[in-house]
Amino acid sequence: MKRIIFTMVVIIILSAGLIVFNNSQQKEQTHPIIEHFACSDYCPGPAKDYTIMIYEGIRDEKTCLEIGGEPYTYTGWGTTFVCKAK
Repeated sequence: MKRIIFTMVVIIILSAGLIVFNNSQQKEQTHPIIEHFACSDYCPGPAKDYTIMIYEGIRDEKTCLEIGGEPYTYTGWGTTFVCKAK
């Protein structure tokens, strides 16, 4: 009986560890970091002055903060939100 309980506890612990590990890997793979030209209207000077690194596909502040990004907006013809990689 003790052997069965011990085996079940080990299985539960390993399963929980696998789920946590899998979720952390999935977040990293879902949102790659890319270069983004953060200027939408008048941009004097070289393009490198306006190029920032962002998490691709993140369009809301809550998700941005959850993955460790910095919410960032810039204005030109409209206001654009991006999640700046730290």
